[in-house]
Amino acid sequence: MLFFGLILAVTAGIFNLLEFNIGVLLIIITAMLWMLAHSLTKPLLDRNEATPVQLVFIRNFLSGLFLISTYFIIFPIENFNLIFDSINLFFIILMGLVYGLGLFCWYKVLTYLGTSKGTAMTSGTPIITIIFATIILGEIFTIFHIIGTILVITSVIIIVKPQKNEEKVRLK
Repeated sequence: MLFFGLILAVTAGIFNLLEFNIGVLLIIITAMLWMLAHSLTKPLLDRNEATPVQLVFIRNFLSGLFLISTYFIIFPIENFNLIFDSINLFFIILMGLVYGLGLFCWYKVLTYLGTSKGTAMTSGTPIITIIFATIILGEIFTIFHIIGTILVITSVIIIVKPQKNEEKVRLK
């Protein structure tokens, strides 16, 4: 129900299988890689083999190496000076801090919750994006967005709400 609600909200109810949308494909691949990375790091947090700070440092270091490498592959060396422009450098550092802080908070959440519950709680991100796109970019908010939003919120409540058996185990 959660996945269907997200697809409904993202595609606005247009399920044209003959039309290939690279944006939706990239979103799905990103979500899969996101979950794979966190499924692999959750055991490290559970066994206290790594702290959230260490995971953020490692992940940002590897991401930075990947981004710089692809920059050199795609763009000529002459554009390298753009990185050292003071305005660009300010925004690069600011984006790194914001992303790093968000990632740190996510890994802290994973130390307290399971990956599935934590992920279910973040599945509202596309809905929030749709709302901001409507307000800022003037995107059209359709009935499919509303239905998808309701499905996502209902699914998250069902997933996060403790079951009767879990409550009994906690009370003992």
